[in-house]
Amino acid sequence: MKTQFLLIFFLLLATVLPSFAGPKIATVAIDDIMAKYHLSQKDIAEFKAAKAKLEENPRRKAVTQLENNILENNEKLRTMDPTDEEQPTLFAKGRELQSSLQELLIEWNKYQAGEMRTITEDFINSVNLRNSEIQEVIRQISEAEGIDWVIETSGTTSSQVPVVLYIRESTDVTDKVIKILNKDSPEAVAPEDAKTPANGE
Repeated sequence: MKTQFLLIFFLLLATVLPSFAGPKIATVAIDDIMAKYHLSQKDIAEFKAAKAKLEENPRRKAVTQLENNILENNEKLRTMDPTDEEQPTLFAKGRELQSSLQELLIEWNKYQAGEMRTITEDFINSVNLRNSEIQEVIRQISEAEGIDWVIETSGTTSSQVPVVLYIRESTDVTDKVIKILNKDSPEAVAPEDAKTPANGE
């Protein structure tokens, strides 16, 4: 009878104790994951390439050429003798160049704004997609390991103080998430390419 009582007691104890243990907590650094996720880095490379291609647009080159022509014309006027007969011609040429530049700048600025809006929207959509993929992997790991809460540790407050200052007991799953996300990563991705630009561009 005593043995049965002790057995029941320990079974009850084993059932009740976990409820006093508190939730299982894990931490994760999203910034680190984004910096090492090969698809995130591919998105950044494509964003930079799109911006660079925009600067190679014929409109942009035409603006630059006109600006150089104006500088050259102004330099001739600056060094020219005031009595030189060519001076009125250069003044007229300068006015014509300025007028052409203003018209081209209006066209270029409108075109550039539209293209940059599209490029930026595409990049934001890709960032949102990568965040969703990361959160899904975190959910899968949490369910598999019985984790109750996952706290993001790379964020800061408006005063640049970390959101999480201290956690007594937690498991960091950042490396696990990165490993799962990069399981299909092409071997051609070099370590130096897997870094988020410091200036965010």
